Amino acid sequence: MTKIGDGDGQSTFETLNGAQLVIRSSDDPELPEAFEDGSTLRRMTWGAASAGDLDVLRDRLGDQPNYVDFGDALECRDPNGLTIRVCVTRLRDVELAVTPINQYGDMRRIDEPSPVYDRATPVGVGHTVFFVDDLEASERFYRDLLGFSVSDRYTDRAVFLRMQVRGGHHNLFLLKLPHRGAGLNHVAFTVRDIHEVIGGGLAMNRQQWSTFLGPGRHPISSAYFWYVNSPLGGAFEYYTNEDFLTEAWTPREMRHSLESFTEWAVEGGIDADTRRQKSAQT
Repeated sequence: MTKIGDGDGQSTFETLNGAQLVIRSSDDPELPEAFEDGSTLRRMTWGAASAGDLDVLRDRLGDQPNYVDFGDALECRDPNGLTIRVCVTRLRDVELAVTPINQYGDMRRIDEPSPVYDRATPVGVGHTVFFVDDLEASERFYRDLLGFSVSDRYTDRAVFLRMQVRGGHHNLFLLKLPHRGAGLNHVAFTVRDIHEVIGGGLAMNRQQWSTFLGPGRHPISSAYFWYVNSPLGGAFEYYTNEDFLTEAWTPREMRHSLESFTEWAVEGGIDADTRRQKSAQT
C-alpha cells in the first residue's frame, strides 16, 4: 500500500482504488472502545452508493448503540461490539492490465509469458472476517439493517455476506468459534492474479511477516490466497479469483470442515529464499 499521510499520531496507507488503512497507537484516546484485547481493528468504514442510500441507513441505524450522525457519515456499534462507520463511498474505479490465463480449450495468452511479481500492490480491501459472540444477531444487523446479501454459510458456525447483490463472493465473513469471543480474524486485500498472490506473499516473508497459511485455495469462494500474521492484530490476506455472484445465486448450506475451508494449502508457507516448502520445525 502507498503511505499518503504520517502525522498527528497516525499513519495512513491507501490501496489503488482509494481504500485506506489508518494506524494509530492502541492507547490513542481518539479511538473507539476495542472489542478485544491487544492490537486490533477499532473502526470499520463501509461505503454507501449514494447520499440517498445513506439517508435510508440513517433511518435504520438511529436506535443502535453509540449512534452518531456526522451529517456526511453515520456511526454506531454492531452487535459484536465493533464500531462501524458508513459514508458515501470514496472509492475510485481502477483499470489494470491483467495478463490472461491459458486453460484447456481457451488459450488467451499468446506469445506472452505470465508475469512475475516482486511484491503485491493491492487493488482494494476485499473483505474482513470477524469472530462473533452472537452469530444470528450479527447477521441480522448486516443483512437487515445494512442490506448485505447472504452468499453462503457454514451451518451454526459462519455466514458469508456481500455488500451488493451483484459482486464478489463476500465482503464480510462472520465466524463463531467455541470459547473464542469477539475479535478480528483477518483483513483481505484484492490483487490481480495468482502470480501477484505468490509474489506478494514472498515479499512479505522477506520483510519478516510470517505466514499464517498459504498459498492455497478456498473451494467455497474459489479464491487463491496467502495469509500473513499481522502485528496490527489478526492476519492480512492477499487473494484473487473469487466467485462473482448475482441475484440468481442460491446460498449454500454446508458443514464447516478442513476440506470445505481449503481445497489445498501449503502448511507453513514457502521459504522466501529457496522458494520451497518450509520445514515443520522452522
